[in-house]
Amino acid sequence: MTFGPIEIISFFTILMTGFFSIYGLLHPYKDKDGKLTKHGRIAVYGIVLSLTLSVVGFGIKLKKDSDDKSSKLKQIQQDLARQQLTIDKLDSVITNVDRLNYPLSDLQIISTFIIPDTSKEIESFHSRFKTIINDIKGQRKKYGVALNTPNSVYDIWDGDILRSVFIEKNAPIFPSDINLPTSVICFFDKSKKIDSLDLQKKPNDFDAVFTAPVYGKESSNIIDKRLTYFPETNNYELKVTYTPQGHFATGNVISHKDIQKVRVGISILLNDDIKDWKIGSIIFRNKLGYQTKISSDSLIFTQQSWPKLTYAY
Repeated sequence: MTFGPIEIISFFTILMTGFFSIYGLLHPYKDKDGKLTKHGRIAVYGIVLSLTLSVVGFGIKLKKDSDDKSSKLKQIQQDLARQQLTIDKLDSVITNVDRLNYPLSDLQIISTFIIPDTSKEIESFHSRFKTIINDIKGQRKKYGVALNTPNSVYDIWDGDILRSVFIEKNAPIFPSDINLPTSVICFFDKSKKIDSLDLQKKPNDFDAVFTAPVYGKESSNIIDKRLTYFPETNNYELKVTYTPQGHFATGNVISHKDIQKVRVGISILLNDDIKDWKIGSIIFRNKLGYQTKISSDSLIFTQQSWPKLTYAY
């Protein structure tokens, strides 16, 4: 146990109180008239002095205890702040490592377009394809199954109702002249207004920009194309998987994990042949199989066209 000034004062006041109390008892402290004698006054003054010192010492101790508690509380708060800073740094490191596990550098985009069978771009193919559909229906009705379906063409039935006809890219009847429209997919901060964005005049407003293969040309960037016809809605669904040309402007969007933190914009050059095309969905996928899907229900149609955003998520 260590003794500081406060402990010494407390011990000294106890001795003083005891000393002056005993001193008063051993000497006559009143005369015959009942007045305090010299010895009595010494004893009283001594006891009062010791009590005063005791009160002062007690007050100093209370203040010291309070200062110690404040100092300890401040120290605890500083320790907690340092721990939280360490946790935040570790969380940031873990987040960045997780981002690097799902890079957009090897991105594949799967764009699905809904095309009316009256669309100018597809009307020539549809006039030929109607004959095949009628043959499929006729064989189904006569034999219970379509026997002479063209290669890589698959019919899907629900009882007696033809739900869809799926055509793979390698099917002989696949309309090779139908291609992906010229389109740009971009990412931008949620604070920016859609109508103020311009891919041509303000390219730096975007965190990343990806361009699709050029319209009207087959490209090595196109990985797969599939066409499905839905007789009940009179619509085709064109699904194209391709590797886009990417430009990362700010570094804020480099991973699939970043897509949820920003907005997605799509600009399509809709010429007269494809002006009635609609987006069904957009899927971002990497080679590891991780993907992010944006459906048409989540897209806002802005009624703008290139270089403005046609759709926004």
